[in-house]
Amino acid sequence: MSVGSGGDKTLEAICYRRGSLQLLDQRKLPLETLHLDIHDTNDAWDAIKEMVVRGAPAIAIAAALSLAVEVSNLASFDGTSHDASVFLSKKLDFLVSSRPTAVNLSDSAVKLKEVISKAAAIAKEANSVFQAYIEAAEVMLEDDVTSNKAIGSYGASFIKNYLTDSKNITILTHCNTGRYTPVLVFYFICMVDWFLSYLAWHGFLPYPIILPEIAKYNSVTGLTRTIVIRIRYPDGVILIFLAFLNSLATAGYGTALGVIRALYADGALERAYCTETRPFNQGSRLTAFELVHENIPATLIADSAAAALMNAGRVKAVIVGADRIAANGDTANKIGTYNLAVSAMHHGIPFYVAAPLTSVDLSLSSGQEIVIEERSPKELLHTRGGLGEQVAASGILVWNPAFDVTQAKLISGIITEKGVITKNGTDTFDIAGFVRKTAGNL
Repeated sequence: MSVGSGGDKTLEAICYRRGSLQLLDQRKLPLETLHLDIHDTNDAWDAIKEMVVRGAPAIAIAAALSLAVEVSNLASFDGTSHDASVFLSKKLDFLVSSRPTAVNLSDSAVKLKEVISKAAAIAKEANSVFQAYIEAAEVMLEDDVTSNKAIGSYGASFIKNYLTDSKNITILTHCNTGRYTPVLVFYFICMVDWFLSYLAWHGFLPYPIILPEIAKYNSVTGLTRTIVIRIRYPDGVILIFLAFLNSLATAGYGTALGVIRALYADGALERAYCTETRPFNQGSRLTAFELVHENIPATLIADSAAAALMNAGRVKAVIVGADRIAANGDTANKIGTYNLAVSAMHHGIPFYVAAPLTSVDLSLSSGQEIVIEERSPKELLHTRGGLGEQVAASGILVWNPAFDVTQAKLISGIITEKGVITKNGTDTFDIAGFVRKTAGNL
């Protein structure tokens, strides 16, 4: 894994084109911008484990695309379509082991294995299976952006309807669940059009470039999320450009931060508060970075100041993301989320989880079955989440869980891309029923 271009270039969490993948090293933000080249699944496993990329949706997409890059660049593969299926499935299992708590990663692996299995059943050669996998991974990328926008829209509407003062809403959020860098769609498409035409004119690309197929983009509230540009050549070759205008924790609009963005765009947000999110400081390094960049009124607080802020009457609602949600609504998220939920309940403040349905694991009846990852003691013993100088006493023991579980009874609603899941007079959610009811609807 080598360092890609950085400096002052547009901030992109995931930089992908077929055969190439770069990940923004989020450990370096906000003081330094570095992109790391991901050549294969081994590079991706290390990047996910070491939190180069983080946030359940972004982890899943980065993992899927890393395998797409690996098979795109295979010099040769001596095997049948069945052998290709086994090869891909083993690689996906390896990637899932990098962050076991993030259900999006395992969920995407299951879905991709279904694609692989179907392709292997009809394919005559291994390459056909590989191509089916690559295309499926790229579709997952586009779908993530669409679901994030829907989460923002549903969440903003629900909260405005719930709160009596819908024009002066203050939101507290935890960790990082957002996206970065709005760019004008038209400008980007024109620049790509000009660039490709220039290359073709000088003989570097074949004519014709079929420009009617060039633009497929998503935008909401005037801000671009992702642009997917496909140029199909007469010989069947497809060149794909993806401009990630984008998420640090997702590939698009963001989940909890997506709701905050939507509220701000509607003129309903007075202020967003974000916690430091120790020990890795995703809140102070990433969330604060995004909020400042987009000129959203925002204030950073210490994790331990959240209860005092609520007691002062300065928080109208709390919105967090999720790494895994059990069938009853119990939610695993960044350590410290449970603290906020308990405090919010005490102060009578609604507490919402914003996450795509891919974060739901219906195989788990409750949060007690969620496996909680424990991270390196260095993240507590040293500054900068383990990357800086030692600040704790040598010899002290450390307990450093990456996540905690918030019980469903503490959660007011779960905001998804299909709508907001609420409780019907019980302490838990019927997520399976919601999924059945909304099947086929976006």
